[in-house]
Amino acid sequence: MIAAGLKEISPATDFRCHKIVNGLELLLLESTKHSLKTQAMIENENANHEEIIKLLGSLMAKVEGLEKDHMQCPSKDLALRAAENGKVFHFSLIKRNWHQASDFCQFNKMKLASAKTERELILLRKEIDKEAKGQYWWLSASDVGRNPGDFRWQDGTILLRNSELWLKEDNEPDSFGFKGKNSCVEIESDFSNNNSYKLWDWECHNELNAVCEAPARAAFELF
Repeated sequence: MIAAGLKEISPATDFRCHKIVNGLELLLLESTKHSLKTQAMIENENANHEEIIKLLGSLMAKVEGLEKDHMQCPSKDLALRAAENGKVFHFSLIKRNWHQASDFCQFNKMKLASAKTERELILLRKEIDKEAKGQYWWLSASDVGRNPGDFRWQDGTILLRNSELWLKEDNEPDSFGFKGKNSCVEIESDFSNNNSYKLWDWECHNELNAVCEAPARAAFELF
């Protein structure tokens, strides 16, 4: 059953990655047609070599374009769900440390999710509450590779320590710099705490669930 506000992406859904597959199939047919044409041109002593080169160049450009787009498609083996704001997520219930969670998302052509505004946090909290209660989920922000407490999202956007996105009632963030270890950002899913859509920081070696976010160009158009 699909939670309210979410739409499941089915194999039959017409989205960009399916269009890429269709494009590859069409390109294969076009390649066969052009191959026959090129062979005929080569057999013709009066063939225009510049036309042959132009034909092959056009075909290669299409192949490279489709390959580049295909690299943006998340794995078909993962369950993907679209939220109210159009973002597409995968919720992994396998416990991993932050580095492992980040690697997992990247391996599947995604990144750990980013929620840079209060609205994005609330929407994300609504979604993960439907996935599993009382759980903790890694997001993309961390101070890895920087000074303690210098939190940044995946794209480099700064997450200030005095931001209203943190759970101030619990003095968050409060784990950075502990014993010289890096601190990473997570969110809790728990109906009992109305403030749990806020951010927490925790030592990155702890093992939590993870929210992966599909790239914008691979976000699916649902019908």
